[in-house]
Amino acid sequence: THKPDYLGALLITIALATLVLAVDNTEMIFKGLIESGVSLALIQGVLLTVSALAALSFVLIERRAKQPILPLRFFANRTYCLIMIADSLFGAAFMGAILYLTQFNQQVFGATASQAGLMLLPMVAGIMTSSITVGRLVAKTGRYKRWIVGGFGVTAASVAALTILQPESPYWHEAVVMALAGLGLGSAMPILTLAVQNEFTQKDLGAATSSVQLFRGLGSTIGAAVLSGILTAGILAHVGDPHQLPYIQSLQRSPAAQQMLSGELNADVLLRLNAQKETIARAAAQGFERLPAPAQAQAKQQFSQQQEEFTNVILHAFADGLHQVFLISSGLMVVAMVAVMPVREKRLRG
Repeated sequence: THKPDYLGALLITIALATLVLAVDNTEMIFKGLIESGVSLALIQGVLLTVSALAALSFVLIERRAKQPILPLRFFANRTYCLIMIADSLFGAAFMGAILYLTQFNQQVFGATASQAGLMLLPMVAGIMTSSITVGRLVAKTGRYKRWIVGGFGVTAASVAALTILQPESPYWHEAVVMALAGLGLGSAMPILTLAVQNEFTQKDLGAATSSVQLFRGLGSTIGAAVLSGILTAGILAHVGDPHQLPYIQSLQRSPAAQQMLSGELNADVLLRLNAQKETIARAAAQGFERLPAPAQAQAKQQFSQQQEEFTNVILHAFADGLHQVFLISSGLMVVAMVAVMPVREKRLRG
């Protein structure tokens, strides 16, 4: 009879949940504690300690479990280990490229969240095309390794090519690159799962298949957190002291905008100010109506010029920071490709 591994499931959930909380949006999630005087470093330290203890306990429990949720013997399989390494790196690289590309579409093209998602349709088309085509070829030949390596290579080159994007770039530049990235992703993603399934017997397929998604998701979460920090640092390095920007100084004198500037002027706040520039401009125009006609026209022109200069600074700062993210994501994809190369390919079972 099957006995679910409840303790193993609980421990791996605690280990992963606390790890995610320690690296992703920790400051926002624990804002109340931080404001009460608890340091961010202490919170992250406690979370990482709990995660490490839960992970260690999970390993000890799984070694004795009769039906473990993640059999540790999987890690004795060389191909499985190499593919899990590649899968985690792929998750981090993919999330870094796609997550922030949607932000680029919102900031540069003024797209809504829904529109920014729809602008990734060229990538979806590429994924659909290559996944169907490659799937048929793999089924026909029984060979899969070349498609994983080639898919990672095409995706790495495509993500690196995203560094050509500038605030002045037309959308079709992005569309072409994303279509190529989609072709690479569609070649590699499904075949990674297939390669793992090919290493194990029927009774292990469920655990083996789910572990692919587990490691990919873990890589995505950690990658997004690390790349977010790199992007933020890049933006602030380009902008310098935000308080010295004339546009920010004008907003600080406006009662309507003071609430938006009440906290720290970090990269997220600057990007949000740029995304909401039309709303801010309308609110400012209403305030200018109380001025005499000559002063009103001058104030509107000055504010409009300051806002335009601010947008130019923020967009170029964002693009520069994003280029760093794309280069790192491309590098991670190359490492993932190298990790797959030593895999000993087995002909697919019928």
